[in-house]
Amino acid sequence: MSSCPLCDQLATPDPAFHVAQFASSTLLVGEHQFYPGYCVLVLNRHVRDMVDLEPAEQALVMADLMKAAEAVQAAYEPFKLNYACFGNQVPHVHWHIFPRFAGEHNLCDQPFSASSHFSEFRTTPQQAAEVAKKLRRAL
Repeated sequence: MSSCPLCDQLATPDPAFHVAQFASSTLLVGEHQFYPGYCVLVLNRHVRDMVDLEPAEQALVMADLMKAAEAVQAAYEPFKLNYACFGNQVPHVHWHIFPRFAGEHNLCDQPFSASSHFSEFRTTPQQAAEVAKKLRRAL
């Protein structure tokens, strides 16, 4: 990978999608809202995997993740939160936070099982600003 899209996104942030800066990471509104409140926590520096971080920084990332999750929980009141940190497509430490709601037809499936529908729910800048504002109030 010649360039990292997450590094690029952090270098030139879209203010509508920026939620908060934490100790080691940045919380961004996700590129789709198939799951209302979906967001992504991105490590502030380019590192391929959590295991490549020193234990103290691993703890900071996890604390940031819990702050972000608490905000999503408070703002959207989901039935459950799902977390994903793969990095196979973009090898930069980041966590997907998926709010899951009672009554979803695919509640028992992992969130990416619906990925073919994500593009139908692409987040507009106006939606992103609304989600970011809601999450910031909950932080």
